[in-house]
Amino acid sequence: MKKTLILLGLLLLTSLCLAQNSSLVPPAWVDVSYPTPTTAVITWPHVHQDELNCYYLSFEETLYDPSYTSMPTWNYGLPIYASSLDPAGQIVEIVWDGFPIVPGTTYYAYVVVLKGWAFGPVNVSSSFYNPKPDDTLPVTLSSFTAQLTASSFVTLRWVSESESMLSGYRILRNTCENAAEALTITPTLINPTNTSIQHIYRYEDYEVEPDNTYYYWLESVEMNNQTTLHGPVNVVVTSEPVPEFPAVSAMSSVYPNPFRSGLACVDVTLKAGDTAMIYVYNVMGQKVKTFALNPGTHKVEWNGRDDKGTLCSSGVYFYKLSSPSINQTKKMVIIK
Repeated sequence: MKKTLILLGLLLLTSLCLAQNSSLVPPAWVDVSYPTPTTAVITWPHVHQDELNCYYLSFEETLYDPSYTSMPTWNYGLPIYASSLDPAGQIVEIVWDGFPIVPGTTYYAYVVVLKGWAFGPVNVSSSFYNPKPDDTLPVTLSSFTAQLTASSFVTLRWVSESESMLSGYRILRNTCENAAEALTITPTLINPTNTSIQHIYRYEDYEVEPDNTYYYWLESVEMNNQTTLHGPVNVVVTSEPVPEFPAVSAMSSVYPNPFRSGLACVDVTLKAGDTAMIYVYNVMGQKVKTFALNPGTHKVEWNGRDDKGTLCSSGVYFYKLSSPSINQTKKMVIIK
């Protein structure tokens, strides 16, 4: 009889505790961001409630059932008291300083509101079930390309301008434009940066055969497991060698400088699709020599003579690389 009374008392106390907090409203959203791969920042909106005493925070790998039949561990430590927050409302920001963050691991944040010192399922918001509304896309791509290399494998390259709440990327491949039957060629997710800083990704596909056309898709995977396909891009794999062009157009400094006789040399790289001219000018701004260049890597040699074959006099000269992607001018000296 005594045990029965104790049990009934505990049940009554629990129901009273839950009812005590039932009038409180949990945060509208909870957000987790990763400024670095090993740093987590948890945020939620604080709205003044007369009976709100504090918040408790939990950050863990476990994704609980939304009914919260089992509760998070509330492993942050000290509560975040409402009295320490702006009564007009603010965004609460907690930099996680508990266990070390493991890059590539998915974590979930749970926030509970308390009137007293007991809480129930109705008081919990989580980063998974109550994510922050965001008008921005999880990933913004400025480029996704596929290129056949001189060694007859395919290089995939994509440029991300910003990322948020991504788990990673997958690459899919097919020999037709059917994404539904495409093969995933990345055995694991490619880790994202989850920053607003531009990042260039590169993946090389060696399992291609000559005389085939391949289609590629880039799949971005969000932390809530939603996915988005980008593409396709396609590339034709041939058995003939393919010229490999530099990634950027650039011009080195001339050597030797100054030069007395023989040849003055300058190294130039021109990316695919870039045609260029090198002009040599004297100090009067008169053009004395012209070189025309196609895409590729070049060593341009000048014997010190103008376009008419006349030997140029001693003095300062300027040489300029001009192409659709670059205009660069440098100085050289001829000494007799």
